[in-house]
Amino acid sequence: MLHDTGHTAALCPELTACLERHILGPEVAPGAVLHIAVYRSGWRWASAAVGVRSPSSQARVSTATPYDLASLTKSLTAIAIGRMVERDQLAWNTQLQECGIGQGTAVASATIEALAGHRSGLRAHIALYDALERGEAVSREDTMLRIFQARQTLADGSFRTQAEYSDLGYILLGQVLGQRGRCSLSDWQRQDLLRPLQLDIDTAEAWRSRDPRFEQRVAPTETIAWRGGELVGIVHDENAWLLSAQEQSGHAGLFGTAGAVAKLGRELVDCVHSRSARLLQSRTLARMLRDPGDGATLRMGFDSKANSDSSAGRLFGENSFGHLGFTGTSLWCDPDAQVVVALLTNRVCPSREKLGIRTARPAIHDEAFSLTTSSLWS
Repeated sequence: MLHDTGHTAALCPELTACLERHILGPEVAPGAVLHIAVYRSGWRWASAAVGVRSPSSQARVSTATPYDLASLTKSLTAIAIGRMVERDQLAWNTQLQECGIGQGTAVASATIEALAGHRSGLRAHIALYDALERGEAVSREDTMLRIFQARQTLADGSFRTQAEYSDLGYILLGQVLGQRGRCSLSDWQRQDLLRPLQLDIDTAEAWRSRDPRFEQRVAPTETIAWRGGELVGIVHDENAWLLSAQEQSGHAGLFGTAGAVAKLGRELVDCVHSRSARLLQSRTLARMLRDPGDGATLRMGFDSKANSDSSAGRLFGENSFGHLGFTGTSLWCDPDAQVVVALLTNRVCPSREKLGIRTARPAIHDEAFSLTTSSLWS
């Protein structure tokens, strides 16, 4: 039987071989950690860690290695929004202007639900950091105005509502959380969500304050000349770095371990089955995962499984949900099979041009899912 002992999951040779075959062999990333959990009258789980933190350090990766979670941060932002809705601090139809954000601009009427579900009409991305890259000064006011003006319209002047994955929308949701939480987004997330659930996930600044060896433990990301070289314990996402430095933005900025990401997945599956409301009430999560009926896979805080070429692979069921991170991270949950898989890599180390993760992810998920039906879990 594979299960948790304290805070360390049992190491699984089959998972180790899987990572060696799909990550190390084709040089997708210098290292990786995989954590799978299965519910069999209780949660049982196992993990594997292979490779090194970076080609330059040669320090071995372990299950305790923190990774830059990148856009997995969005799932936690959406969960935090859901918690505020449950407390009547927000409603899904609350407009940004009601939160004192973007008043008098194109985004003023965008609702929380539209932003969380990537259907507000905001453009997918703007390189808000472009002036910094040129060595010029950037004001926060001008940066936010660029976001406020990035809402797309149709020929009749109405705003677009079709699904388009947008970092900008989640930057604004982070602003909402900070405004309604009456403290910084990072502090609010930490006090309301991360610490109560004992999730080993936090900002680089918080990791560094409690662990003086953080920079010796964390997996580095990309080597970027204009940012000073290899990024170690510094958020990879340039817009998050511009807006929040060592803290958290709504779309990126959190670091965590594979075990913590998988624990989040277990809480989500428990929520679906009404076994626990520590994270959200089941009806709230159901609302977030509801299919809007427009043919897109995007949900509030998560993605659902595409009919073909899904990063979840072939074996995760049709009701599965998850999220990816640009740095090479992912979480997928199958609520029907009650399987959770968290995969953390730093595939952008040393360069974001390495794209082998697109092939590796579904292959790893298929092998991991296949193992959940074996005698390992009996």
